[in-house]
Amino acid sequence: TDVTGSDVDLHFLHPNGTWNRSPYCVFWNNKTNEWGAIGAGDDPSLDIDDTNGAGPENINLTDPEAGLTYAIGVHYFTDRGFGPSYATVRVFIQGSPRFERKDQYLANGGVFWYVATISWPSAQIFEVGQLFDDFPNQ
Repeated sequence: TDVTGSDVDLHFLHPNGTWNRSPYCVFWNNKTNEWGAIGAGDDPSLDIDDTNGAGPENINLTDPEAGLTYAIGVHYFTDRGFGPSYATVRVFIQGSPRFERKDQYLANGGVFWYVATISWPSAQIFEVGQLFDDFPNQ
């Protein structure tokens, strides 16, 4: 709803991937990729990329691969002079809310919040809740 603001980005990571790198991390610069069998069912997609503060961002994965554990992260890409930001992550599995962490304080641009992992097919969510000055792998 706004036209200016900070840019906070959602990231979704395959266990073979590295944060913020194609092909196994889906984020603003890699909105979808072929992750498993040929076809779109096991391929995630970033459906909404908000760049001006109001949110939300949205990543969908219709048919997760069995035996894998995926990761969710949030990167405070830039504050554009607005200073600290607060991020909320909600996870829905088969349309039902399963996990929520509200108002995680992100002090400045560059901060990365490693939110949680999701194991499949159990749909078990493990909260990681770690903050880093940048992507953990860089």
